[in-house]
Amino acid sequence: MGPAHAWSPGGPGTPGWSLDQRSWMYAAGLAHDPEYALVVVDVPQDASSAFLHDLVRALDDVARALPVGATGLCLVFGRTPPGGAARAAQWLAARTRQVVVTALGRPRPTAEGALFVDEEQGPGWTRYETGGGSSWEGRRFPRPEWEHHLRAEAWWVSRRTLAEPVPAGLWLHPARVASGFPRHRELLTARLSSRSDAVTIVVGAPGADAVPLADVTRLWWTLPDPVRTVARFACFGPVALPAGVSFGAALAEKTGAAVRTYNGLPLGPGSRPGTAGTMVTVGSDGSPGRVVMARESVQFPPIRKGEHRNPLVTDHHWPLHDHPLVRPGVYRYGPDAVVEVMPGGLWIRGRRERADAPSPYTPVDARHEQVLYDSGDTRLREEFRRIAEELAQTVSAEHDVPVVVRGADTGRVDEI
Repeated sequence: MGPAHAWSPGGPGTPGWSLDQRSWMYAAGLAHDPEYALVVVDVPQDASSAFLHDLVRALDDVARALPVGATGLCLVFGRTPPGGAARAAQWLAARTRQVVVTALGRPRPTAEGALFVDEEQGPGWTRYETGGGSSWEGRRFPRPEWEHHLRAEAWWVSRRTLAEPVPAGLWLHPARVASGFPRHRELLTARLSSRSDAVTIVVGAPGADAVPLADVTRLWWTLPDPVRTVARFACFGPVALPAGVSFGAALAEKTGAAVRTYNGLPLGPGSRPGTAGTMVTVGSDGSPGRVVMARESVQFPPIRKGEHRNPLVTDHHWPLHDHPLVRPGVYRYGPDAVVEVMPGGLWIRGRRERADAPSPYTPVDARHEQVLYDSGDTRLREEFRRIAEELAQTVSAEHDVPVVVRGADTGRVDEI
């Protein structure tokens, strides 16, 4: 409901109270709340119970200064006020006759201006009614559509695997703690991009034991339908998979359902509301790597057991949107060629796919993107190669992403 309002209790000229410029910066960096008017209250560092009367007067000033027509308040304290946030929020709800939501526990800043209260810090965001009642709102601000469908605390998926809430959704990781866990948790808390319309499920931890595929499948079936239908999986660490089978293909086969996966780790801020942030590869130590052009894929279950289909890329950054869309992930490029987006790059071929040259599968490479062209089509090979090099140069120049161009003929890939 517009930008956040920052307020210094007592107002200008009141002894002992002054506006903290950091509170203004803090308020300006917070995400907009679609449900409530967001108010950040600056409480002086030396505030104590002796200042409680001043705080009440300040909140009264806040109540009079609120935007006309606000349907409720989301109250964020720079520091915990005397008497506690719950007491201040309940007083303001009664005074303004508006619903007030505030955090019980210290909220942590996360990607894109969101706030998160983890289990160790407190119960989370609480809603206070004008008549004195209260109810739990969740751990995340702004509240995503799926908040109430997820558990608020960590739980055991099996004796080997734990599901832990993070701002963007869940982190499924081995129960046996590895040395890098604090650093990995900090990355997933502070930088993992969140979506209101999609739950991100991060699987694994770099340097830790592999998460059994059976535990990922078990998690899938324990998720409520509203979560399962909007879940996006992101591999962060090792997962125990059948030889030669990708994570998405293996999970789709086990569940018998379409599985959506990120082709890396989405880090904020996002490029536009409702989308994931920049997608990057993950190093063996968990450090963010290069930007990935194909951001999201959907993997369908096999028609026959063991016959896995290539994933369908549903979201990407490749410069193809000005070209006619033939079908999802495939674009017409000139009179003779089409460009197919794959998780690890592009496949350039003729408008009719040759029976002896099916689309090759290219997984994400941590070093570079791949642009493959059909070198077996002798009539159009040079045209395909020209398109491949043109796209590679554009991506390298505009996105600073390394790209390798290769020819491919009936499953054999030739270095150029």
